[in-house]
Amino acid sequence: KEVTILGEDILPLRHRSGGLGVYRSQTWVNVLALLIPPLAYGLWFAYIFHRRRLGEDTEYARRYYARSKGEGRLAGMTESQEPVEDIYRALAGYVADKFNVAEAGMTSNDASTLLESKGISAEIRENVVKVLRACERQRYAGVTSNQAELQALKEGALAAMDAIDEAQKKGGGQ
Repeated sequence: KEVTILGEDILPLRHRSGGLGVYRSQTWVNVLALLIPPLAYGLWFAYIFHRRRLGEDTEYARRYYARSKGEGRLAGMTESQEPVEDIYRALAGYVADKFNVAEAGMTSNDASTLLESKGISAEIRENVVKVLRACERQRYAGVTSNQAELQALKEGALAAMDAIDEAQKKGGGQ
């Protein structure tokens, strides 16, 4: 049966439309749609837990920020009036923060005793003590250091920090 057109302002109704087929989405789209929301919530809760722990657990926060704080002190030594003091404070502060002890008044002997009590190897302890004692000698002798000596002390402090971090990752120094 044909369509009768009665006027120019109204379009005719169609009796036949295109065929409707079955639509199947791709499997990976379904998998992503199911996995992304739980993963996002899990990551969000882990982030919230971490931020809350940093705010409430002082020991954890000191350990977490020890490296960045030490590196920040070492980076600031170039503009300082007493760069040897900054290197000493950076390494002694790092050791104190890493093991949650008071930084004030820490000497090279205190650092050595602390590292020994935490199970850090003798080689790492010696390196830390060498840097701290070199800084102590220069501080108390009143001698100004040249750039090469300062750079060597800075690199020694960074190497000591790396060594302590590696020792803790391997299970020592908890």
